[in-house]
Formats: sequence, C-alpha cells, structure tokens
Amino acid sequence: MITIEINKVRQNLFQINGVEKKPLALPEADGPAVSRQEKVYVPVEEHPEYNFVGRILGPRGMTAKQLEQETGCKIMVRGRGSMRDKKK
Repeated sequence: MITIEINKVRQNLFQINGVEKKPLALPEADGPAVSRQEKVYVPVEEHPEYNFVGRILGPRGMTAKQLEQETGCKIMVRGRGSMRDKKK
C-alpha cells in the first residue's frame, strides 16, 4: 500500500499523463532567499512491520538522493531507527 502511494506521489510530482514535466522558466529572485522547513512524522506505531527508513532512503541512499535532485529539497531522516549502526 505504501509503495502504491509513493509511486502515485512521484507520478504527480514529476509527470503528467506519462509526459515528463519541463522545468519552469522563472524570473530572477528579488530580496533575500527564504528557507522553508517541514517535519513529517512517520506512523511507525501504526505499522511496526514496515521499514519506513529503508524505503525512504533506498539502497545506498539512492531514493533520497533522487528525490532531492528532482525536488530541490533536502531530505533528512532523524530519530530512533534512522541510524544504520544499532549501537548508536
């Protein structure tokens, strides 16, 4: 179910009816750069059997890197279970 939702979001973000979106031609920015931040809480307690961190990061972090390149956003996974080394 999560995989279906992830694929649906990717299609909406990066394609329209199978046709890749073209980058918008935007005018030069005026004033200082604005930084936005959004925390997204993952429902681990409702779905303890699902590996959310592994799904978000992907093999060698490739999924997160791809999403960062395509969206221009920085993706950080923090909290319990986000470290590869269980001792940390």
